[in-house]
Amino acid sequence: MKISFKTQCLSLFLLCLCLFAALSACSPNSIFPTHQTSLTTVTTPNLKPASLTHLRAIQTDTQEVLKKVSPAVVNIKVNRASGTGVIVSNDGIILTAGHVSGSPNQRAHVTLNNGFVVIAKTLGNTDDSIDCGMLKILDGQLVKYNKANNTKLKHWPTAKMGNSDALKIGQWVVALGHPGGYNQNRGLVLRIGRVRENYASDIITDCTIVGGDSGGPLFDLQGNIIGIHKSIGSSLAHNLHVPISKFDQYWDPLVSSKEIISNDRNRRRSSRDPRFSRRLGVRPALGAQVITNTAANGAKIKFVFPESPADDAGLKTNDLIIKLDKHKIKTAAQLYLQIGKIKNQKSMMIKVLRDKKQIDIELKIIQSVVPRPNTTPFLGVDIQSHEGADYQGVFIKNVVPDTAAKLAKLQSGDVILQCDDKQLYTRFDLLDLLEDHKPGDIIKLKIYRDDKPKTIKVTLGYRPIAL
Repeated sequence: MKISFKTQCLSLFLLCLCLFAALSACSPNSIFPTHQTSLTTVTTPNLKPASLTHLRAIQTDTQEVLKKVSPAVVNIKVNRASGTGVIVSNDGIILTAGHVSGSPNQRAHVTLNNGFVVIAKTLGNTDDSIDCGMLKILDGQLVKYNKANNTKLKHWPTAKMGNSDALKIGQWVVALGHPGGYNQNRGLVLRIGRVRENYASDIITDCTIVGGDSGGPLFDLQGNIIGIHKSIGSSLAHNLHVPISKFDQYWDPLVSSKEIISNDRNRRRSSRDPRFSRRLGVRPALGAQVITNTAANGAKIKFVFPESPADDAGLKTNDLIIKLDKHKIKTAAQLYLQIGKIKNQKSMMIKVLRDKKQIDIELKIIQSVVPRPNTTPFLGVDIQSHEGADYQGVFIKNVVPDTAAKLAKLQSGDVILQCDDKQLYTRFDLLDLLEDHKPGDIIKLKIYRDDKPKTIKVTLGYRPIAL
């Protein structure tokens, strides 16, 4: 199968990017750059590079971002927690994720990009629904650094905070971090990707992040911090970041070592609260974590969140949901789909199996208070681009349980050649086509399995998280 020119360009770009990152990691340059670097600006975000010139501009911007901001990106250790952070003030204030910094007034070890370790203390943080964290390098550590390194630095290196509200869907971004902890031989790890969604409390990108990246910075191509790595999604192409605007919003209490917890009932029921887990947009909320029970043909409740519709209705852990109004429920994915179709607050009947007895329960499904409709479909596969000797497409590395892909019997090792009769060359081609659909739509996939082509129809669902 012929490889497209765009695909060859993208492969060349990624290879150059990896080589640059490797060379940068081994660079003998000092921790702080002595000059500011001008950046080539890509003014119009595109889902794909529009041309070879655009591709080269993205490559140049990425290299300049790394050169400019890497001195400010640090590794953090607080007790047993390890993550990444970024220095944003001359006196050593560090932004990170709340689950990395933990409680205020703890001692932390901060490793700079030349391997030198300084002492910091944790400041304020927010609850997990926001996940902002802050630290400050202790006074006197700069003197210690200068003495040990024979330098005369007057302040710590910093990265500039940008404007996350101005992000556009498809905009190119750069993620930096210390996955697995600080490694001086490897240096910082750089991932480039695009903004998939931009919500008030979550930025979703397809930048791959892994353990140890939490708390690390997300940059635009001008070198401005626009987010902090929050959590790994159920797919490599969907990862969450705290918008930098949240740090602006809570700056004063964070600096004052306050722990910020939302007490408003509506805020607790918003789409950003993990107890209702609707981070991908407005959704009807049940307020329970469910899994498929194949043996019993139903959706089993693993946990009921306090003060949720499920809790108010009297649903309990280990209840087996077998029917929702007139719809039979055999899997968690079917329950996700049916509840996701509800447009307004609605009372409905749910049938559960409890202690071998069927019980009919009336409950009221609530809607998110955030006025943004959820139109994001979810296939449920971990994918990568694939170029074989005889075919080219999208390789399925893993299939997420209780998703549309699992229901359609897609398998690890399958290669998706076409989606709705459109040829796929990279994983981005598939993601772009999925954006034209909504949950409940049926797509046709042509796959390659066991050296044979096969066609499978898939009903797209919602992200498999708590309802």
